[in-house]
Amino acid sequence: MSSGESYNMYLTARVAAKRTTLFPQAQYEEMLGYGSISAMIKYLDNSPYQADLAEALSHADGADAIEEAVSRHMERVFSEALAIGYGEPSGMNLIGMFLMRWDLMAVKALLRHVFLSARFKYPLPAIMPGPSLQTGLMASLAGQPTVDALIQALVQWNPFLCGALQPAWDAHPVSDPDAQAWVGLEDVLDRTYFTHSLVRLSTDENGQLLRDFLRMEIDRINLRAICNVFAYERNNRIPVDSMLPGGHLPKTLLAQMLDAGSLESATLQLEKTRYQSLHRGLYAMLQRNSFAVLERKFEALFIYNFLRMARFNPYSMAPLMHYVWMRSIEAANLQVLARGITAKLPAGRIQEELVYV
Repeated sequence: MSSGESYNMYLTARVAAKRTTLFPQAQYEEMLGYGSISAMIKYLDNSPYQADLAEALSHADGADAIEEAVSRHMERVFSEALAIGYGEPSGMNLIGMFLMRWDLMAVKALLRHVFLSARFKYPLPAIMPGPSLQTGLMASLAGQPTVDALIQALVQWNPFLCGALQPAWDAHPVSDPDAQAWVGLEDVLDRTYFTHSLVRLSTDENGQLLRDFLRMEIDRINLRAICNVFAYERNNRIPVDSMLPGGHLPKTLLAQMLDAGSLESATLQLEKTRYQSLHRGLYAMLQRNSFAVLERKFEALFIYNFLRMARFNPYSMAPLMHYVWMRSIEAANLQVLARGITAKLPAGRIQEELVYV
């Protein structure tokens, strides 16, 4: 047995042990049934979140303590995932590239927060940390007084991911207060992360695995942009060339969807693609005027793919990707539960926001 094979077996065993600590769906229902935040805290005090919760409770309480605890726990998950990758340099590179997706999402949330805070009273939402954008740093960045100051700080923090933000922001008209300014910045971030990552990927099995995931993420972003056109009845057709390149869905199909005239007609174009199961979900999104349906559908697709590939080759990166994604969904669900219970929302309303996979 080669050293590479031995390491892959070790990685698989480590990840398999961690996956047994994930909450099953029944535990969300049990916490929801408690109806009080103190009961939820007591429940989490006998879970993998125990140490992080104890630290959070030393200076916070209620939903704030739970949000901080799950964020700190995700920081631990990212660190452990990177540590597992140290056994193999190529694996470390791919794992780091995969985990950078959470840095990307956190940066987008920070830009949105600071941009909106300059115009309205916009409270800081619960933002999932990334492997290198952790809770303390996020709090500091969220406190930046202007978008200019935030972009400068982000570029200093991560020139690779955020370096293109400064010239993009400088090119935007100062007199234009339109929210499309921050949407344009998100597009710059997406192109930096996805385009550069796809080019750098290896052609081995793990490289192909990550490539498939990144292409699905690109499809999710493009489909959301198309849904946005129909959901808000925009008259101006967005050019297909503005879509992110590199996804599974070709430009010709994206163009057909944009020309379809309605969301229902547009989603019919997905019937012969890997996303045929999204058809009904996308139309439900329009009916509810919420992108949450689309996001939940994609979360389920990601989990299904990771699990399928993990079963096909348990010694690949797939089991680790599946575990990290599942833990991230779990953390988001716990934050939704904490806020919903605190606000005394009806159980059915809270359940609508949970992701069940």
